[in-house]
Amino acid sequence: MRDGAWMGNLVAVKNAARPPGPNGEKTIWACYVFGAEPDSNCYTCHKSHGLKDNVWVQFYPTLRDLLKR
Repeated sequence: MRDGAWMGNLVAVKNAARPPGPNGEKTIWACYVFGAEPDSNCYTCHKSHGLKDNVWVQFYPTLRDLLKR
């Protein structure tokens, strides 16, 4: 948020198996910024591609394992 205006969503993903950064530094966090999208775009994509209840679990081994139980 800047001056009260919503700028988008920030998602931080922690992954100890990430490859080194561009200067050889150990990086375990990846940050992604998603800009403003109309709700209908988000919902349509999540409905089409989310594996469980419109949630994208396919990229998260822990969540995929929970689905198998």
